[in-house]
Amino acid sequence: MDTQSRQTLARLIQEQRIAAFGTLRDSAPFVSMVLFAASPDFASFYIHISRLAQHTRDILQDSRSSLMIAETDRGAVDPQTLARVSIQGEAIEVSRTDAGYDQAKSVYLQKLPQAASNFGLGDFSLFRIQPVKARYVAGFGKIFNLTLAEFKQAASEYRLAQFEAVFTQFAALIQSLPETLFLSTMNGWSPRDVVAHLIGWNRYMREVCLRLQQGQTPFYYADAANDFQNVNAELVARYASQDKDVMLAELSTSKEELIQYLVSLDASIWDTDYGIQHHRGGAATVARTVKSLGDDYQDHRQEIEAWTSSPTP
Repeated sequence: MDTQSRQTLARLIQEQRIAAFGTLRDSAPFVSMVLFAASPDFASFYIHISRLAQHTRDILQDSRSSLMIAETDRGAVDPQTLARVSIQGEAIEVSRTDAGYDQAKSVYLQKLPQAASNFGLGDFSLFRIQPVKARYVAGFGKIFNLTLAEFKQAASEYRLAQFEAVFTQFAALIQSLPETLFLSTMNGWSPRDVVAHLIGWNRYMREVCLRLQQGQTPFYYADAANDFQNVNAELVARYASQDKDVMLAELSTSKEELIQYLVSLDASIWDTDYGIQHHRGGAATVARTVKSLGDDYQDHRQEIEAWTSSPTP
């Protein structure tokens, strides 16, 4: 499967919220509609459905089922060219006592927050569908039989694209700043200092991902209680140039080094639990590490935007 088709698949899974749900009723096919959310690695698809619904009674009798996720028909193109993926698997209930229940619920509500009240209803249950077979139509003449590994590859590339997007937005904001603002103090440090610490974190993230795979706790967790002030101060001092173009070039170089490393990883590595506890709780994974860095870029962009839009930046 080519890169463009994987990107289309990822957007389809992430952007669509409803799917056709095929079940077996008295050994005959029955199709209904469900809301769904995919795990970050696209290895599981979650539905939250009422036991009063016929499709729920169907899968409790026979767990074999299918989801079809399709691109929305907006009337602008030949409908036969719309992207769609049909997933075959088994719908297995995720009990409230299961170890993965809280994470599955979080994934579902992150995509469908309006469904939160349903989790308080006794007749609703969460089910997981893991792809066993899948048929994907990316467009006219672009048809693929998908493996679970290909779902995971599409997911990892999607997450990399998200990181690239927040990086680009941050870099564009810094590029737009006059030199005086680039070097001015805001909330205890300057935009220059923010860039300096992000250069360092780009490079630390590659090291951290390597350490996680070796079962080693990231060194900077020791500074978590101090909000990483010691780590950040060291990075601000290490990357000391006052020239905006020099700093942006170094930021871009360090980001590309990280991207090249992440691209080289097998997709299965992203969500592997290596037994390291994250400083905020839960498992520390490559995916969570990359997302934290992306969130940092986004938070700092918003911080700088708020500062520059204030009456006296």
